[in-house]
Amino acid sequence: MDSAYANKNDCSWMSKLKYYAYSSHWATIDALLTALEARDKILPVSLPGFTATFVIELWKTDAGGFSIRARYRDNPGDKFRNVTSSLPNCNADFCPYDEFKKPVKKYYVNDIVKLCNDVPADWKSTPKKAPETTKQVADENRTNPKLRVKRDVGNAGKKTEAQNGEQLIFIQAFWRHGDRTPTGLCPNDKANVESTWPEGFGQLTPVGMKQQRRLGSLIYKKYVDELKFVDGTYNAHQVSIVHCIIFL
Repeated sequence: MDSAYANKNDCSWMSKLKYYAYSSHWATIDALLTALEARDKILPVSLPGFTATFVIELWKTDAGGFSIRARYRDNPGDKFRNVTSSLPNCNADFCPYDEFKKPVKKYYVNDIVKLCNDVPADWKSTPKKAPETTKQVADENRTNPKLRVKRDVGNAGKKTEAQNGEQLIFIQAFWRHGDRTPTGLCPNDKANVESTWPEGFGQLTPVGMKQQRRLGSLIYKKYVDELKFVDGTYNAHQVSIVHCIIFL
């Protein structure tokens, strides 16, 4: 989000994107709110629930500066609420960008070369992978990677402005996944075997699918219907979707 990196060659492909979506875990959202020093105000007595979502909007003001607006929804049945005033030194609907980034300044990587050199030369990544069920393997074998869904063009190119002249530049949305099946089995749990979870390990349950659909509807209503900021259908030139994985 820092403009100092926006024009670097490695980041140039991102310059035209408008919507950055991060599918993550509760710990990711919890850590983000903690880094922004806003967790105790937004989540005073709980952890992020299923499909809990934190949205950061970057706006260009009519004076030429930049401001932040933050939204949050916790439970699957909740709507988005404006939590901008929960950020440090931010008391209005808009938070000056310079104030917004102050709490996280201490986490900035000032020397990426030095950081990389600090990693031991013999270090190797050993990513974890949840076990697959036979149902997952069968589904993957039937998948045709050449199949693509034709997409419409909805609100492409439309300028998004608030009533008083502010213009929405881009949004970043971080959400926790919906209810899902376990990622593995316990050897001593005889009643919990592979056949208990026919859709596979770590997959959304029917309840989780409904929760994700509800979240998608809320995002669509806010940023397609109300603000007319992004297309009504997926557009790779506007949207970046990232799956954030964290192991505890």
